[in-house]
Amino acid sequence: SKQRKISHIKFEPGKRDAEEIAANEAMLNELLEVPDPTTKPDIVHMKDIWNKCLGFIGMTGEHFVEGLLLRCPDLLSIFGEIPAELAFDMFVSIIDLSVRNMDPRTEVIARESYKVMPLRPDVDAPFHTVEEGFAQFAQLGMRPRHWKEARAMFLVTIKNVNPYIEENDEELLA
Repeated sequence: SKQRKISHIKFEPGKRDAEEIAANEAMLNELLEVPDPTTKPDIVHMKDIWNKCLGFIGMTGEHFVEGLLLRCPDLLSIFGEIPAELAFDMFVSIIDLSVRNMDPRTEVIARESYKVMPLRPDVDAPFHTVEEGFAQFAQLGMRPRHWKEARAMFLVTIKNVNPYIEENDEELLA
């Protein structure tokens, strides 16, 4: 099995002009203001499916990132300048934060669990909130069309990589 090296490099964007900052903020606001169509049962089910993925996070993350780069080859030029491990960490972290934020009160538990993904201490995480994550992706050059492909690739990944996906999970993901 392939071992991933944990990168301790944090993405720090360079200076940008006011026009670029305004465009990135507009895109971020557009992404964050999409209405959430999920019901409470859908949220419970999605969190359950994601928890099944955590045991296979390396395989899940690699499948997702590699598939997204095949769907959007222009992302290679965007992410080509940062280490592969950091790109992996950023994508897995934004997915994990998004799923956990679907119902944050269920994240308060009295036992050891996966706290931060991908399995890194909080201080080394590439970002700590969904908003910070989207802002960093926007600064790198991610656009709405990339996020549409990322959403589709996320569903493909969950269906194809996780050996614990059940029939009712597949129906929800259809």
